[in-house]
Formats: sequence, structure tokens, C-alpha cells
Amino acid sequence: MRLTVLGLSATSLLWGLAFLLDPRLTANPTLPHPVIMLVIHLSIGIALLYPPGATRWAGLAMCATTTYYAYMVKPFEPIAEPQTVGIAALAAFVTLVSIQRVSRLSWEKSWLAGMMGLLFRGGIAYPFLEWGLDAYRNPAHFKQYISGNIPALVFSSLFGLDTTVFLIFAVELGLAVMIISGKLNRITGITSAVLLTLFAVVASYPLALPQNIALIAASLEYARLGNKLVISST
Repeated sequence: MRLTVLGLSATSLLWGLAFLLDPRLTANPTLPHPVIMLVIHLSIGIALLYPPGATRWAGLAMCATTTYYAYMVKPFEPIAEPQTVGIAALAAFVTLVSIQRVSRLSWEKSWLAGMMGLLFRGGIAYPFLEWGLDAYRNPAHFKQYISGNIPALVFSSLFGLDTTVFLIFAVELGLAVMIISGKLNRITGITSAVLLTLFAVVASYPLALPQNIALIAASLEYARLGNKLVISST
């Protein structure tokens, strides 16, 4: 779980700094003053790193904050995107495995370990699921975005615009299903990390990397540990 915790911490710390640097965040009326958000995110980020006993509370605070972003700030971008829902699930997972009673029960109750594993995998898979379904339901939006994004346009020139949008749908939906199912963890975890890194580069805005860091870290941890992650974390 350590890599996932580090990823969540890095995301929170960089989000905190972004509230001072990105004017799009200060313009949203549903968000408190940037200084307040800076303090909240820096506190969460530091608490996730140290002390160890604060992990559960920092994870809970991260879960609450990202849930607020997902349901109250959305569709304001870039802090309320599909990744935010995934981060909320990962933060909830970190909170649960940091509670000794829950950790002990996960050794004894296979259904609890299974549910916690599903929560972790679902956090990684959710962005791909939403992106894939969105590409299917609203291909015109993806075509417009790709046409106005030079890195994405260069990539799409290899296959054509229509085929590229279909590949986004097929690959991301298939990857989400594979991650949720818990199959081929090494391949799907590495693929997830690579795609998230690619999306961060293609997105071309500063917050694209911070919001993907936690998901990339979790993907790499999933690739290494797979379904043993819950037991290893306890």
C-alpha cells in the first residue's frame, strides 16, 4: 500500500500548490478561498507521509475532499474529472486498510478482502470506464478535442480520427473490465500506468499530471501485487 499512499500524498500536495498557481481553481464559486484549500491539501499530503498513525485520518480527509469535488464541483475542470472519483475510492481503500480491526478481519473474512480489493481495483478502473463509455456516447466531443490538441492529433493521424475514437472506447472499456475482474494484473497494471502517463502529457495542462499521479502509483502497485494487495497491506 505504500506506493499508493505516496501517490495520494503527491497528488494532494501538488493540488494544494495548484490552488495558488492555477486561476481556474480560484474562479469557481463552489470552492473555498485558495489559501484554505492550500492548507487542507498540504495537511493531507503531509499527514499521509508522516506520522504513520495519521494515515487513516488523512485518507478519510482525502476521500471526503475528492468526493466533494466529484459531486459538487463537477463539471468544473480540471479538478473534478473521472480521475477524482478513482482517487476517492483509493483514499477510501487506504483508510480501511489503515484501521487495525478492518485489517485483521480481512485476514479472516474472504468476502471483506474481496470487497476491499474491488474498491482498490475500481478506483483504478473507473476513469477508463467513464472515458470509454463517453467516447462511445459522444464521439463528436472526442473528435473535436483531438482535432484541437496537437499531440493527440499526431497520434490520431496514424489510424484516422474515427478509428482513434473507436480505439479509445474499445481499449479503455476493455482495460476497465480487466482491472475490475482482477485478471492479468501485471499486464493491466502496467498498461494503466502507461496510458495515464500518456494522457497527462497529451492533456497539456499543469494539473493533468498531479491528478494522475495517485492512479499511476496505484496501477504500478497493482501490477506488482495483484490480488495479494489487501493481504500485503494488512
